[in-house]
Amino acid sequence: MKANTETPLISVVIPVYNVKEYIERGFQSLRNQTYSNIEVIYVDDCSTDGSFEECIRLCATDPRFKALRMVQNSGAGNTRQYGIEQATGTYVGFVDADDFADPDMYTILYHTLTEHQADIACANAYYEYEDGSRKPIFPPSTQSVLLSTKEAIVRMHHKQGIGYSLWDKLFRRDLWLKHPMRTQPFEDHAVLPYLFQSAQRIALCSQPLYHYVQRQGSLMHSKFNAQKEFAAFMLFYHETRLLEQEYGVIGLNTVVRKGVHYLNHLCVLPLNQEHLSLYQQTVERMHEYDHLPMKMGLILRLKRYFLLHHYNAYRKGYILFMKTFKRRRYNELNG
Repeated sequence: MKANTETPLISVVIPVYNVKEYIERGFQSLRNQTYSNIEVIYVDDCSTDGSFEECIRLCATDPRFKALRMVQNSGAGNTRQYGIEQATGTYVGFVDADDFADPDMYTILYHTLTEHQADIACANAYYEYEDGSRKPIFPPSTQSVLLSTKEAIVRMHHKQGIGYSLWDKLFRRDLWLKHPMRTQPFEDHAVLPYLFQSAQRIALCSQPLYHYVQRQGSLMHSKFNAQKEFAAFMLFYHETRLLEQEYGVIGLNTVVRKGVHYLNHLCVLPLNQEHLSLYQQTVERMHEYDHLPMKMGLILRLKRYFLLHHYNAYRKGYILFMKTFKRRRYNELNG
């Protein structure tokens, strides 16, 4: 297919690791995009199931596609960053190798971006289930709106139409020169607030355009990891601080709410030195909000009080509750 050179080139970066059986579906969804001036860069992170060979086979059928490979296994963040460095488009988007896109995704994202003269365009997505059913992640709409940086970060912070994902967005590529990715837990969340901060204008179209496939074997469905979940809590902590210090947004209860949620999970794990250290670090951040006005319901207030001041008693009661009423979840948390 001949590229349409009247429109800017969009580079689509796809990290790949051991998802051979899903690659062709995503490939076809990109090959059939109505926005034809694209380059698609598969970056294989040293797969062992033939994924790289599958990428090579498929890319040979369309000159807009190419397959690269990391020298050593480096994780999704570093793999995406390598793809960004190889990209030549004015704009860059991302797709996960086991997901797929609507045919009009990049046409609509580009139209949304140019209509509002924005630096980033955000869309909605579907949760796509293995039985073929799907549901929108956010309430869908075909209308688009222009947001300030502050409005966009606040909406993302509250999960109001904007998610912590790269694959439902289109970015001006030069934004990534200021904020390179690296492999870490929840790397999308780690970089997005700062990409938004560097953007002058952000546009949102709430039409679902991306299919986020829900697989039992995916990373998002892996068992509870105390260190990883603490990293997630800290990302919300730093984002809350950003909103407070740079944009004057106060009264957020995110640190308290996320801290309570995390400590509930931590309660059911063995009380060893590692988990005690994670508890203490979480409590320190939560105490920073002791004297700030926040909207909290009675249950959240009570949980917060007992977790901060009577942890051992709360922990014993919570373990008993989980063993009695939520045994399956208790076993999942304990691996």
